[in-house]
Amino acid sequence: PTVPAGLAGTAISATAINLSWSASSDNTAVTGYKLFRDSVQIATITSGLSYSDTGLAASTSYSYRVAAFDAVGNTSAQSTAVPVTTQAAPDTQAPTVPTGLAGTAISATAINLSWSAASDNTAVTGYKLFRDSVQIATITSGRTFSDTGLTASTTYSYRVAAYDAAGNTSAQSTAVPVTTQSLPVVVLEKRISASADDAEQNISTGSINLTSTDLEMVTEPALQAIGMRFTSLTVPRNATIVNAYIQFTTDEVSTAATSLTFAGQATDNSLAFTTAANNITSRTKTTATTSWIPAAWNTIDQAGASQRTPSLAGIVQQIVNRTGWASGNALAIIVNGSGKRVARSFNSSTGVKAPLLHIEYTVP
Repeated sequence: PTVPAGLAGTAISATAINLSWSASSDNTAVTGYKLFRDSVQIATITSGLSYSDTGLAASTSYSYRVAAFDAVGNTSAQSTAVPVTTQAAPDTQAPTVPTGLAGTAISATAINLSWSAASDNTAVTGYKLFRDSVQIATITSGRTFSDTGLTASTTYSYRVAAYDAAGNTSAQSTAVPVTTQSLPVVVLEKRISASADDAEQNISTGSINLTSTDLEMVTEPALQAIGMRFTSLTVPRNATIVNAYIQFTTDEVSTAATSLTFAGQATDNSLAFTTAANNITSRTKTTATTSWIPAAWNTIDQAGASQRTPSLAGIVQQIVNRTGWASGNALAIIVNGSGKRVARSFNSSTGVKAPLLHIEYTVP
């Protein structure tokens, strides 16, 4: 037969090569083909023009030739040798565990992370970063990552693993805890600044006093309600109220057992008090309230811890969370209860010793 032409080989794995060739011709008929690898016959093919050579070594070059034969044993010369190299063996070795993982909180919502390079028998393709055991990123360039959108004052646990092109992944590094920064606390203080911003209402008659030189909480001697309005409060809507209280200044010595309840006016922007009957108690109150059993007030003009309410944060929070609240609005605090504590009003000191609202807040 004629010498076979077109011999070609393709490595399909680390251990196998597929071979094919074109048909030879003969004066009678070609019966089959003899395939040689590195000058040694490895197969006789009597059907078709292809062969799969298996069981080979990885990353090894082999030289193939083919010859045709007919029914009476006449065999052609061997074809030109064709070299074919098997693929590399599959990589099953994982990279080393990354070391040096470190994190720095750069704000209340972001942490920067970095680590040292891992090594691999071939090459490290990238890194997988985990926060609290959940993968949050795949890094294919560099060894740093900025984790954003976090919660203030919260500790997160980070680990990193390396992987290669074959998908082999190292064990995760030792966990590194990092805590985000706290949100900055803004402090705002506002005193009552007008005569119509503090008022007393006689519970029985509904009459309103806007010009009293003191605020008698809450008997004079008749039972009354107290209203205080604080204006121009530059607290953004939905700010987180960390703390809030009213600081009073003693106007009269008062030691009788006293129990007071504070609520806010449930409105977006409280209006000044008027002399209209029941102008304090007719105002809708917040569901949030604060109770206070104050210590005795023994010293006139004292403005210390005994004259300071417990936290009113829940009340203020409910107001600033309202849909219509806006920075610069006013809020009103309404006081009911029993007993008597007498504080300075706006009219007693032209506002210098009037009740002061203290608010501490953060903005997400």
